[in-house]
Amino acid sequence: MSLDLHALVRLVALSAGYWLLDVAIRRGGADRLVAAARSRHRLFEPLVWAAALAALAAIGWEHVPHFEVARVLTLGLLALLIWKVVTEDIDPATGDGRTAARLGLIAAGVGACFRPALLVVGLLLLTRPFDAWRHHAILPLRAALATAAYVVVSGLAAALPAAALPYAPDGATLVFLVATIHASHYASAGLAKLRLGRRWYSWVLENRIDHMAANAYAWGWGRRFAWPIWHRFVRALRFGRVPLQAGALALELLAPIALLAPEAAVAACILWSAFHLGVLACGGFWFWDWLGADLVLALAVFALPGPVREATFGWPAVVASVAFIAVFPMRNRLWGPTLLAWWETPFTQRFHWLVHGRSGRTYEVHGDFMGPHERLYAKIHACFMAPVPLITGHLGTVWDDDHRDAVRAAGADPDRLNAVRARHGVQPRDERLAENHLAYLRRFFGALNAGARKHVLPAPLRWLRAPGSHLYYGGDLPAYRGQEPVTGVTMRFREQYYDEEKLVTIRDEAVHTVTVDAAAADQPCASEPLSRDVEIMLAEAFWRRRGVDYQSAEGVREGARLEQLEAK
Repeated sequence: MSLDLHALVRLVALSAGYWLLDVAIRRGGADRLVAAARSRHRLFEPLVWAAALAALAAIGWEHVPHFEVARVLTLGLLALLIWKVVTEDIDPATGDGRTAARLGLIAAGVGACFRPALLVVGLLLLTRPFDAWRHHAILPLRAALATAAYVVVSGLAAALPAAALPYAPDGATLVFLVATIHASHYASAGLAKLRLGRRWYSWVLENRIDHMAANAYAWGWGRRFAWPIWHRFVRALRFGRVPLQAGALALELLAPIALLAPEAAVAACILWSAFHLGVLACGGFWFWDWLGADLVLALAVFALPGPVREATFGWPAVVASVAFIAVFPMRNRLWGPTLLAWWETPFTQRFHWLVHGRSGRTYEVHGDFMGPHERLYAKIHACFMAPVPLITGHLGTVWDDDHRDAVRAAGADPDRLNAVRARHGVQPRDERLAENHLAYLRRFFGALNAGARKHVLPAPLRWLRAPGSHLYYGGDLPAYRGQEPVTGVTMRFREQYYDEEKLVTIRDEAVHTVTVDAAAADQPCASEPLSRDVEIMLAEAFWRRRGVDYQSAEGVREGARLEQLEAK
């Protein structure tokens, strides 16, 4: 992208459109506007929605410059997001299937094939009631929001005098902004790793991705293989960890190079996709949303007309992208950084949920069965009920190198681990959440026993459900899939340590048992908390232990992301 006045004005216009839509959709500006109209007269609310829908439907593909690019991004990203949300399981504890919203989202996707601005309707539904702006969906949602801004600004520009058209965003501006959104997510993660240790290269030399692979097996990933076979993979990671970590860091830090040439952009998308497959293999984290968004971006680059494609890329575009990332996302403007950086340790702590069937058999419940709370149950849920102070976070991670070294030096010795627990452990108690969690389990399985609907898709089509984000679906017991009615649920707290040869169980104790009887389906309870809320609860406990004043972190009371708070 050139850095002349026209190009800069086009970028400013598109960025302003992104910001306005972000305020209207994600930050609730549209809801507040409708609420204000409703307060004046109840008939004003449908009138406001009807007027907005008519205005959006008036924008056709003929109003969108280089519509080929916008069409690929609109339909590709919206298809990913609709698939993720529409095929999600119903929570039997609440019974709210959100059928109207699911159908509305599908209608918005179909309508966007003909009227691109209906992408805005899709984003509104994804935001409320589905609350999709969380973790893995953030990247495709931001790219979709940029595309929606491009479509809306293009529709408004069509009504301007001809003299203003050269300043309206074009396909090159759109691809630049979407590629910069992608680059910022990877580059900010790389920058966080540079700041993690005592030296800028500490993460490359001192992190242990082999610990991540061993811990993932302890949690249920890779259980198709016996431990001796999986351990060969873990040992291979141990010997190759430095070049693998160096390659991952370079891939993240050099992300803006994707703007150098069309070939560089496509190559970057392919490498990013391969990176996500590598993360999946090592740790069971499945960033399929990001991988899909990367491939959609590659298709959008191919869809650019030849002359526009050549004008989009080059060293000026790389410099502009780096400057944009430094001025905006790295300062929490327009969107925030994704600071994915931590230390791996060989010690994990986690709750496991075991259900007892009417036949007397016992099964283990995995995150995928607890949808729509799959991510919550796959990570550190119920940490507020742990019988002992917690030493590590999700999958054995910590954020402090002294803490990391203490865990590694303790080995699989319970007494030495207790000494680490006394120094670094935290116990984030919340009696209200604990009571509700037990009530929720009772109602969840009681409702299933009573015949409550759980799956949106019929049994022959359930393989079409969008995958989860943390695939810890194996264990020592058979997985519960609704084989028989449930009579009780036992929560077991397990600690395991990888001693470079085997997984040593340090603690495995039953903490609570919930009886599921005929009255369980009527058990009063609130919905489960968001996974992000539980993660922040545990992280705040660790930060307080380290003397971090997390309450002074900007945005904490507005639900700022965990990575932003950790950056403080």
